[in-house]
Amino acid sequence: AVIALIRDAQLAELRAAEQVHEIFTALTVSGAEPAEVLREVARIARLPVVLETLSHDVLAYDSAGSDPTALLAGWRDRSRAVTVPKRTGYDERSGWLVTVVGARGDDWGRLVLLCPESPPHPNVVVVERAASALAVHRLLARDRETLERQTHMTLLTELLAPGALPADLTTRAAALGVPLESRTLVGLAVRPRTTQAGPAPALAAQELLRDLADATALAARRAAVPALVGVVDDTSVRALIALDGPADEASVAPVLKRLASGI
Repeated sequence: AVIALIRDAQLAELRAAEQVHEIFTALTVSGAEPAEVLREVARIARLPVVLETLSHDVLAYDSAGSDPTALLAGWRDRSRAVTVPKRTGYDERSGWLVTVVGARGDDWGRLVLLCPESPPHPNVVVVERAASALAVHRLLARDRETLERQTHMTLLTELLAPGALPADLTTRAAALGVPLESRTLVGLAVRPRTTQAGPAPALAAQELLRDLADATALAARRAAVPALVGVVDDTSVRALIALDGPADEASVAPVLKRLASGI
């Protein structure tokens, strides 16, 4: 009888783990956004969950029906006080189950499940599978952005090159959602503002410019302005925005202000 009880308990745990695996595999394959992943964690664990950066800024959360204000009150100070020795660990003092989020050696966040009591193993499985889904989502999103930036960079480089433009350049730009014909075109150079003394290391400078290009492209999308955005040199991000119809300085200035405020 005792052996049967143990076996049944083990089988139930295996079935639960398999179900969790299937749920988060489906979320990963479908490219679910972080909010969807956290909603599933909260549903399964029935506990609040928070996704934060390594500097303890909250990126997303699901309060699992509790008061969001109480959940996030003083979050940064509370989070700084919680450290775990491994990638996944439970801090008894705070009641936090914490796992690091990242892949390919690039850790960028922490997933926190608020557990008033020591978490059962299924909850540990849930947060680790959720962290994997979040890491894959970020990698895929970054890869998509990188491919788009490379395509934009090629077009901008051809536009800036001396000599005649390729015959298909406007067609290729229009296929990217940036029509150039019968438009007012405004060229921009966006340079990073940094407090670092002296020149930055080459790799760090490239990383900074890539992030700045992504931020510029995102700002253009939010402002509903078609734009080619790419890194074409070692000092700045170049952008070419295409405004509908003729435009003068007075009408261009508000567009540039919206873009600048979004970067």
